[in-house]
Amino acid sequence: MDKYGIEATLSYGSETEKIELLSHLCDVFESYNKNIKGFDEIVQMLVNLTVKPDDRISDDIIDTILTAQINQDISNINFDIVDEHLETAPTHILPRFIEILSYTYNRKYIPSIVRFKDHKDAYIKQAVEDAIIELGGL
Repeated sequence: MDKYGIEATLSYGSETEKIELLSHLCDVFESYNKNIKGFDEIVQMLVNLTVKPDDRISDDIIDTILTAQINQDISNINFDIVDEHLETAPTHILPRFIEILSYTYNRKYIPSIVRFKDHKDAYIKQAVEDAIIELGGL
């Protein structure tokens, strides 16, 4: 499993190939193996892809990132690009971006997240509340 093969599939593969690949990555990230070859580069690539909307697989990419965050060491991954795109994220993606930032456990994202606490969308407001709890409160 190399970054370039994954990137090629996610860029040029069919929707089915992309979904199968992301499902496979979820399985790998859920494993007890904490020494996944190329893990940091693969997850960083996925994080960077989240801000290039592909509505057909956006949720699958986000699910794969969240699986990695929950099951693996993500301390070497830079999530700033997600933070930088909160303002421009589509309403249906924004709660997922907030969730990604909450699972970094990096309190530097709190100011960006709390900007949305009074959002009109209930899912976004709930994502903000959950993220604040996950990040240890204000």
